[in-house]
Amino acid sequence: ANATWLQTRGDYGTAGVSVTEVVGFVPRSGNWGLTYIDYGWTLRVQENFTGRALNAVNANRALQLYDYGKRKVDVSVSYRINPKFTVFVM
Repeated sequence: ANATWLQTRGDYGTAGVSVTEVVGFVPRSGNWGLTYIDYGWTLRVQENFTGRALNAVNANRALQLYDYGKRKVDVSVSYRINPKFTVFVM
């Protein structure tokens, strides 16, 4: 498992005006995985996620655009028929 929580500050070239969201910066992300192996079977589940990120800045905070978080889950199952042959589904 892995998780990242970051903070940033920027001013977009305006001295004295500091903001905590910078366009394209993804402050939250992570992943985890689980594998089970027994009797020739292997089952894997993995998830990756990213948090929301500012896509476009606007002087009016209500008009700022965001890319909202994404989650991707991968599941795979395989069976080892013999030492040289394995079948799988992803």
